[in-house]
Amino acid sequence: SLHGELVQTLPVGKINNIDIRQNILINGQYKDIAVASNRSNQSMSVFSINEFGVTKHLTDIPTDLNDVYGLCLYQHDGQLEVIINDTDGQFNRYQLTIDISDISAKKIDYFRANSQPEGCVVDDDTKRLFFGEESTGVWKMQLDNINEQPVLIAKAHAPVKPDIEGMGIYSIDGEKFLVVSSQGNNRFAIYRIDADNELLGVFEISANKALGIDGVSETDGIEVTSVTLGDRFPKGLLVVQDGRNVMPMAPQNFKLVSGEYLYDFITLKIRQLAQ
Repeated sequence: SLHGELVQTLPVGKINNIDIRQNILINGQYKDIAVASNRSNQSMSVFSINEFGVTKHLTDIPTDLNDVYGLCLYQHDGQLEVIINDTDGQFNRYQLTIDISDISAKKIDYFRANSQPEGCVVDDDTKRLFFGEESTGVWKMQLDNINEQPVLIAKAHAPVKPDIEGMGIYSIDGEKFLVVSSQGNNRFAIYRIDADNELLGVFEISANKALGIDGVSETDGIEVTSVTLGDRFPKGLLVVQDGRNVMPMAPQNFKLVSGEYLYDFITLKIRQLAQ
C-alpha cells in the first residue's frame, strides 16, 4: 500500500522487472495488466489487477532468452506489447494477446545493446523507448516501425555514473522528464527528453531521521508517476528500490518519495537555466 504495508504476496519465482498498463480491453471488459520478467523460468509472467487492487497470476509465457532481465510495456492502438531484455544485450519485442481462451505472445522484433542492459520505459504517447546500457548510458528508440535502431542520448559520465539502472517518466504541464537511477554514485538523474535530452541535474535521497528511515543507495529499479495519489502525494510518487539499509540493518526494501520533491527540483532547475 502507499503506507508501506504488505498486502499481498505471489510466490511466482525470481521476478526482476515489472510494468503495468491500465484499461486494457479484454473480452469486452477493461482490465489492468502487469507483466514481469521471471528469471526462474526465463519467461514473462502475466498478471491481472482488479478494481480493488487484488493481483492474480494468469500465466508464464516462455521466451527464447537465456537470462531475462529488464522489461517494460508499450500500449498503442489497442495493442499491448512487451519489451524484454537479456543480460547479454539482446532485446525482444512481443505482441501480447490476452483473452479467455488464449494468453500468448508473438515476437515481432529484436535488437541488441553492446553490453548488459536492464531498466527501460516507453512513452506511449510519442512511441519512444528509453533503456539503459549499464556501463554506457541511456538510449532512445522509436517504436513506430520495425527494424528501427536505438540512439545513445546520454552518456554515463559525471555527474552520472555507471551503473545505469531503473528509469521512469514524470510529467509537468505536458513536458516529460526521464528519471534514471545512477547506481554507481547512489544518485538519480533527470533528463529533459522533450528538449534535446538535456541533463537537468542529479539528486540523492537522504535519510529522514525523524521517521527512522535511512537514505537510499544501490538502487536498481524505480517507478514514478505524476498522477495525483490522494492528499499524501498530490504531485505523484517516486518509488525506489534501496539495496542497502542501515536504519535498522535490514535486507533491501523500497522507499516512497513524494512527487512534490521531483516537481520542485525540476522546476527550480528549469528556472535556473532560463536566467
